[in-house]
Amino acid sequence: MVSPSTITRVTGVEATYRNFNQGKAAMLNQRLTIIGVGNDDAEYNLDKKQYFSAAKVAEIFGWGSPLHLTAEQLLPATGVAPRTGAWIETIKRFLMSLNVSCRTPHGCVD
Repeated sequence: MVSPSTITRVTGVEATYRNFNQGKAAMLNQRLTIIGVGNDDAEYNLDKKQYFSAAKVAEIFGWGSPLHLTAEQLLPATGVAPRTGAWIETIKRFLMSLNVSCRTPHGCVD
């Protein structure tokens, strides 16, 4: 184990302990975003929206869809779930923001 004083002496950078649990920095919001696709037969809006339960995600994007399965892991019905919920961003919407178009049923092309 290399001591902090040795690191300071060799690098010229002073290493000091600071408590960052004070003030408002610890209160910053954290946002959870899920990027994925819904079921092929599901009709859903491409707008980004915040969801608080996996069941609601399943109603919109289809039961068993990749978005629903991910939401089941991140937004469990019991136990600890983020109070802020999760933002859902569909792949098609995400690709539109990157100026990539999906023209083929087998994938996207530039």
